[in-house]
Order: sequence, then structure tokens, then C-alpha cells
Amino acid sequence: MLKTLLAIETSGGACSAALITPNHTYTRFELTQKAHTQLLLPMVEALIKEANIELKSLDAIAVGRGPGSFTGVRIAVSAAQGLAYGLNIPVYAISTLAALSAQVDSSHHNALIIPAIDARMHEVYTCAFSGSQLLIPECLVKPQELLATVLTDQTTQDIIAIGSGWDAYFEEITNNTTHNITHVSDKQVRALEVGLIAKKLMQNGISGVLAKDLLPVYIRDDVAQKQL
Repeated sequence: MLKTLLAIETSGGACSAALITPNHTYTRFELTQKAHTQLLLPMVEALIKEANIELKSLDAIAVGRGPGSFTGVRIAVSAAQGLAYGLNIPVYAISTLAALSAQVDSSHHNALIIPAIDARMHEVYTCAFSGSQLLIPECLVKPQELLATVLTDQTTQDIIAIGSGWDAYFEEITNNTTHNITHVSDKQVRALEVGLIAKKLMQNGISGVLAKDLLPVYIRDDVAQKQL
């Protein structure tokens, strides 16, 4: 049975929402650094109105659970929890790095996808995917250590580089490398891919979590603790 899913994402330099219904997909996206709180719920309301459904028609929520901006991740997770509590529906917590990688064109199916999000403090959040399969877990590294962290000596695949971490530190990351790297620049994490990943999980019979069990993923826990 096809279901209706709302996805929200505010982990970085954009605020976005997507509504995936059995018959159509509706999206909102806006680049912003500090207006996520003001934009997110109006985006959700606009999507519900455009689809001509009621909020109670939602079957699940999907959220970009991080890593990313501490404040941005917290905004999205808090909003997802509030909606899920009120509607008594499950939440799918989706990796922002996985959602970023999902933007890579399917024609690059043989390439190694390495997403990287600028973590500030001269560090990046990264991992590595082959298609949708996670090969290297999410981690926090210095730009000059990224390739050594996610690659092995046997890696001969072409590399697709995507995300704000590559945009900020491309030359530093690739200094002295012999790998063939294609840089897909200026890409933000989007709610659309967050929702599409969650939709696939739903179709495969994988359950979301209860609102009370939803947790953000910061990776840089020391910064989160200092801000708290």
C-alpha cells in the first residue's frame, strides 16, 4: 500500500521540505543560513495545502538527522518529533550524507561517492558510498586526511565528490592525489532525497522509530555539549 510521507531538512545552508504522496511529490527549497525556524513550518503548511490533504493524512515523517550544523540538525529533529508526537506516526531518521550522495546521477553507478559536509573548525563530515551501500562510516576529519581515511590502497574507482566540504576544501583535499575525482559543486542536502530514501525503507518493510526515540547525529559531540 502506497503511503504519504513528509520529509524535512535543515542541517545546512538550506531549508527544505518534501511531501511524497501515492500520486505526486511536492517540494519546497530555499537557501538560507539563519531562517530555518521561520521557514520550515510555513513550508510544511504550503505543501499540505498544495496537495489538498490534511496533516492527519500523513503516515510517516522523514528527517535529515545529521551530521551538519548543530542548530540546524536540532531544528529539524525537534520539528519532526513534534509532528510525529501530535500525529502518532513513526519517524525515519535519514543520514544527511546519504541524502547528499543520493543526488549523484545514476550514470555514475560504478564510481565511489564521497560526500563531505563542511563542519567548520577546518574539519569535514564524510563517509563513502558505492551506490546506496555505505562502505566507510560517518566520521569527522581534517580536509587533508579525508582521502586517506575513506580510501584504501586498492581503490581504483573514479570518485564523485559532492557537498559543502568539497566546495570549501577541494584543493586541500586533492593535493598530491592521483585519483580521478569529479567534483559536483554547490549541492545542498535536500528534503527530497531524505524523503525518497525513507520511502524506499517503507517499501522494504523497514519501520521508523517512535518520536521519543528519535535522536540527532552530531558526530562532533564536544561542540554540542559546549553549546548546551
